[in-house]
Amino acid sequence: MMEMETAPRTNNCTTNKKNPTHLKRTKQTVSIASLSGLPFEIRSLIAQECLQADAFRLCLTCKDLYSSTVSRLYQCIVFDSAHRHFNKEFTYKRLKPSTVDEDADDISRADHESRYFSYTSVRTVGGLRRCMKTLRADKVKAGYVRRFECLNSMDLPDLEIRQFVKDVFPSMPNLASLVWDASPEITVDLVQQIARPEYIETLCLDLALRNNKVSRSIAQMVFPNLRHLTIRPYLSSEFLVLIAKMISNSPDTIKNLRALYLGRELHLSHEVGSGFAFASMNPSQSPVDDQAIPAFFGTLLAKNSENTKLRLTHLGLDGITVNGGIDFQILDQAVELETITHLKLAGTDMIGFETEDEVRVNGADISSVRFVQPLGPKLRKLQSLEIDWSEQFVNNVPNFFQDLTRGLQSLSVIIRSNIARSRSDMTWSEHCQHYVDSITTSHCHTLKQLALDGVEEISFKDVYKPLPMKALLTLRDCVNLTGLSVSAPSPSLDSNNAIDKLLHCMPHLRFFHLRNNHTKPYLGQYVSYQIEDWVRYKHSVERFINAQLPSKSLSYIKLENHVFDVSVRNKPAVIREGLLRWFDENVFTPWEV
Repeated sequence: MMEMETAPRTNNCTTNKKNPTHLKRTKQTVSIASLSGLPFEIRSLIAQECLQADAFRLCLTCKDLYSSTVSRLYQCIVFDSAHRHFNKEFTYKRLKPSTVDEDADDISRADHESRYFSYTSVRTVGGLRRCMKTLRADKVKAGYVRRFECLNSMDLPDLEIRQFVKDVFPSMPNLASLVWDASPEITVDLVQQIARPEYIETLCLDLALRNNKVSRSIAQMVFPNLRHLTIRPYLSSEFLVLIAKMISNSPDTIKNLRALYLGRELHLSHEVGSGFAFASMNPSQSPVDDQAIPAFFGTLLAKNSENTKLRLTHLGLDGITVNGGIDFQILDQAVELETITHLKLAGTDMIGFETEDEVRVNGADISSVRFVQPLGPKLRKLQSLEIDWSEQFVNNVPNFFQDLTRGLQSLSVIIRSNIARSRSDMTWSEHCQHYVDSITTSHCHTLKQLALDGVEEISFKDVYKPLPMKALLTLRDCVNLTGLSVSAPSPSLDSNNAIDKLLHCMPHLRFFHLRNNHTKPYLGQYVSYQIEDWVRYKHSVERFINAQLPSKSLSYIKLENHVFDVSVRNKPAVIREGLLRWFDENVFTPWEV
């Protein structure tokens, strides 16, 4: 028995002598295989690549993984009641601070990924209240927050929301990006609760500006490192003076600002139920406010003693009314137009003659005094353009497309049937053809994303107006498009349909949106509401897929508010819910805030 017992003991000793590092290597292997045994920095990087649910589970495993993962859950919080996560096609990343003006084309893939961090989405009312309670009670977790977003309505009482913001903002010393795109609008006194204004780089606010002392105190605020500023609704040019004074308070703000968006109105989705809808208005104010450019950019010029221009890469002027070349000169003096890569321009140019007879008698070139014509040659780096522009008695927008010295990559255009066309001899078809010809002549080889929409102005309301098929067929020259949205009549069963011919000429198209008037015949009459009968589009979707052959790049098709997934060719089209916003961003990429 003794020999039998000592035999294996002798073998073990022999084995250890032959390979003395055997036990040591075994221990090392066990240590490397353990996730909690990795360095803190590695575990933090792993947490950044985890989805929200997976990061939450990691926090529940052990103290080491909790310490390296908890910041991932709180670094970027998004309150979004409309959020839907569909596999990996819906991005779960947000842009980090200090990366607003970086050019993604000049950096490596690894550096590009490092510009983003994962976010935590809070959707339900119960989740909102639990998150709000945690941020109130735990200042350490509130200190992790670097980016805070509130999108859509939170379905909570306004008083509860205001109290939450008032309690939490002072406890966020590392907050750098604040996005409030929701109802109710945030007020100036709540913005003043931000703990470290000098750290703020992004302010994207639906802001309630009123004729009171609190709102006017915004002129005294200082954000020296501000890089992105979005303010809406400014409602009146007198409030733009206050915002301009806020920017001019610090020379560093003028130096650092890269993205500026000023909107006169709220998003349509936020107007109903908005607490600001009942704010007191100045009844003596004219409904047409044409002082936006002088009020904002003129104030910047007056307050800027060093005559430093804003070096913007992104500029948005939404809902403005201008006075032709006079306002352009003010804009040109205040902004370095040559550096702009993304532009949104929506509004009206009021310069014009009283009657059409005056134009014939004087014989003057009235287009020379317009706002957009001298603007085109200045935009030498423009890549993305959203434009919805009206002019009195003339239309220089097609000429504006041709004056751009660089081919556009993304373009969104609203073609209007209004007084500008009614005073000319052009029909609607000729009017649309003029637009499309200008686009294809100058930008057909560079365009990757294109959205064309037609509207008719009737009693302060934009009514859907389809684009003629002849104009749509002209888009066949844009062979490099990956996203396309067009306003056209409902799909027909005609095998020679212009849409079919258009798709056949676009081999790289992945996202296609056919916008119509959301109606269908019912007992011989057209109804004004949308009937949820997506089955009637099934044959149209299949025809669109076949029309693109031999190319098979078409992956998603949107008809009305239905997104069809057609990426798998040997399977029927599948309705995908919750992808409307994601789809629209692939048809036309919005600003990356």
